[in-house]
Amino acid sequence: NIQNLGNKINSYISQKNILESKISFYENLLNLNEGRSSGIKFFLNNKKKYPFIIGVLSDLFEVDKKYELMVKNILGELLNYLVVEKMKDAKEILGNTNHDIGVIVLDNIYHEKIVNTSFIKKITYDVKLKKMMNALFKDLHVHGLDAKKKPKNFKRWIDDEGNYFIEDYIVKN
Repeated sequence: NIQNLGNKINSYISQKNILESKISFYENLLNLNEGRSSGIKFFLNNKKKYPFIIGVLSDLFEVDKKYELMVKNILGELLNYLVVEKMKDAKEILGNTNHDIGVIVLDNIYHEKIVNTSFIKKITYDVKLKKMMNALFKDLHVHGLDAKKKPKNFKRWIDDEGNYFIEDYIVKN
């Protein structure tokens, strides 16, 4: 029995080491910003010089897995945009690169009444980004009933499977 316990302990230690190695690998990938354009990587890897960069839009919120593809379809290239507070910061970024980079300036987002649509409630994000999330998703609703039938007063909605509808004439998954 003692030998069996020793073998189990060694097995758990080995599994723990493998998992720690995998965690380290993925943390390194994240720190190196793999999969990002060279321009975005440059700015993210130089945060001391550009401390005003809040982040890349895709990293600043979380959404349920079933809605990920729909969000990618709706936001497209915007997901790769840097987010900053002020226009002067955006100008500094754009003035210091020859790469094709987009920047979202939070202070320049028109202040509308914040609308808590059913979809906005499904997004996890920092409260300082509420105005931006409202601008991106203010008229998007989750409609779990018969999604082929247009919900009353909705222009854009998604069903429970993550299919995206615009009015009655565009459907995307």
